[in-house]
Amino acid sequence: MPDVSIVARGPSSLKMRFRPGLVGPPLAGDDFATQAEAEAGTNAEKVMSPLRTAQQTTARLASQAVAEAGADNDKLMSPLRTAQQTTARLASQAVAEAGADNDELMSSLRTKQQIDARLAVDVDSEALTDTAKLMVPAQVRVAVERAQFSYEDMANPATLSDIIQRTGSTPLFDGADAADANHASAINSCIDRVITNGGGIAWLPPIAPGVDWKIGGPIYGHKTGVTGSRVKIQGVGQQARLKVTAAGGDVFIVGDGTNPVYYVYLRDLYIYRDSQPSGQRDVVFTHANICEVHNFISDGSVEGVRVEHSNSIFFNRCHINMPYAVTGIGARVVSSPATAYRTDIVVFDEFTVQANCAGSHGLVISGRVAGVHTNGFYALGVKRGLQMISTSTALADLPSFCAFYKFEVDRATEAAAVLDRGFRTEFHRCDISNTSGAVGQGGADIAALFVGENMIDTKFIGGRITNCQGQAVDESGKRTQYIGTTFSDMSKAGAGSYSAVHLNPSARGFKFLGCDFDCSSRAAYVFNINAATKNGVIKDNTYRDVVTGFNTGTGANITMADNVNDT
Repeated sequence: MPDVSIVARGPSSLKMRFRPGLVGPPLAGDDFATQAEAEAGTNAEKVMSPLRTAQQTTARLASQAVAEAGADNDKLMSPLRTAQQTTARLASQAVAEAGADNDELMSSLRTKQQIDARLAVDVDSEALTDTAKLMVPAQVRVAVERAQFSYEDMANPATLSDIIQRTGSTPLFDGADAADANHASAINSCIDRVITNGGGIAWLPPIAPGVDWKIGGPIYGHKTGVTGSRVKIQGVGQQARLKVTAAGGDVFIVGDGTNPVYYVYLRDLYIYRDSQPSGQRDVVFTHANICEVHNFISDGSVEGVRVEHSNSIFFNRCHINMPYAVTGIGARVVSSPATAYRTDIVVFDEFTVQANCAGSHGLVISGRVAGVHTNGFYALGVKRGLQMISTSTALADLPSFCAFYKFEVDRATEAAAVLDRGFRTEFHRCDISNTSGAVGQGGADIAALFVGENMIDTKFIGGRITNCQGQAVDESGKRTQYIGTTFSDMSKAGAGSYSAVHLNPSARGFKFLGCDFDCSSRAAYVFNINAATKNGVIKDNTYRDVVTGFNTGTGANITMADNVNDT
């Protein structure tokens, strides 16, 4: 095989001959860089030995000063110099907490110190307005829960109470403390802020586990000078009671009497007292519109609710307990004819007044009032269950278009219903009953129902009128109708003392149609008809156990037909 010669020419014109399987001649001494040349690093023709490479690297190692300055681009970094540079650039605690330097390095300690410095305290998490703070999971939970029950209507008060007790929070009530003697000011400040911010919910959760709110003055559901409130004052019932410590003044006041107030709601509130107040009303609406009271309990009341010059006020599932021996009123709806105002549409839905036979009345409707409706009103142990009155006899000034459904008076100590003045009033399936000598309840009652001569177009459909010392009905009205009504248990003062129905001289245009009279062998007559009574119809009625006879007196132009004694 012939020789193959390869000539390699480099920058130094170094010639080497290679043969397959053979090594060329060794390098000459002048082919290697000197130490000076190696350290200079500028010669492109010399070969570097391991020693010269080490010498060049050593010569180019950065000093501590150069490493810490970090400005040289030609030096090499040893592990020591890298550590020294890193140490020199570590941020101090102050720099770390400030978080403004972009040239320093963060150690794990400095990172923790910066995070700790930016953690929100409780007031930050409650405010929910700071964008530069951090929150730990516990604070996030508290913030979320507080936001929920500060601004949303949670459906389950028990759940709300549990959250509040776990977090120990009193949302929206800045400065309120469980030990305070009077929380009314803090509550009013909260309501004021809610109204100022356009409306929302003012929660009254437990201020602390097992601690009741203390109310030493009125709570206002309005802001003076502002039309419209749009506020819901929300409690959690017996889990956060309100102890009324004020001896006088009203508890909840909605409306300043000048500016109309709209959309105020009281819900799940339980108020109580340890002693008898003086003339204190539980809830007052004045010039209020479209307002509601739900699940409201007042214990130890002397004056329950009052609605005056207002429209569309709704009560649902309310209980007024009146244990004191005073002549108070459980519910009063009024608009004086002496003013230019009136009250329209007040609805009582499952509303109870428990007067404990101590002297208070149930429901009083007075003056220029239209559209009082009940769907379950229970006046128990009252002096008078219902009274309708007015200071004027003008038709426009009478309570009008009132409708009572499931209206029950039980154990009235004087009279179950006294209807003095009114226009177009209807009773459906109502139970009107006096005390009439029951044990522990007295026996000074008289008739169960009085209908005055200024009651016009009154109608009783179904229901019963019963249980009285005197007559069941003392009738003086105009065009009063009783249709399918039951009358019973009257004349308890003694057999033959009273009739079931007494028709007075002013009674006009009355009708008793399809009624049933159970005279209990005490009523002398079913009807005692005054000679001046006129224009009536008594027809298709049944009666039993009357002492003397069906009627005494006939009046004028009165039709009596098909009345059957089914004793």
